[in-house]
Amino acid sequence: MRRFVSGLVLAAGASTRLGQPKQLLPFTEMIVHLGTVHLLLYLGVLSVVITTGWALVERRSGSAVAFAGALLSTAAEAWHASIHLRLSTRGGPIAEGVAMIGFIVVVIAVWVGGREERRRSASARAACRAA
Repeated sequence: MRRFVSGLVLAAGASTRLGQPKQLLPFTEMIVHLGTVHLLLYLGVLSVVITTGWALVERRSGSAVAFAGALLSTAAEAWHASIHLRLSTRGGPIAEGVAMIGFIVVVIAVWVGGREERRRSASARAACRAA
């Protein structure tokens, strides 16, 4: 009888579920780790880049800053993946910190841009009512 084991391995901590630290995994196992554990993160980063890029094409308010933040976050995640693939422990927290800063830039730019657009639409409605 074959046994199938499936589960979720967190990308932080002592890696007790893996039986050894992530940094000591062989290269092929690290690729599997990146393709499973980090895959949802990479898909999320990609969707933020696509969404902010689309907003930039539509010339939405704050979209240029949001797109720049998304690109920063994407570059930092690529940097973090390369650190994993080099089987190194140096720079990982810095890369993740830069990715978080990029995401915070996206959130703030979208929030501020949305406020500006709501103000414009409210003033346009007020001008139509006055006319």
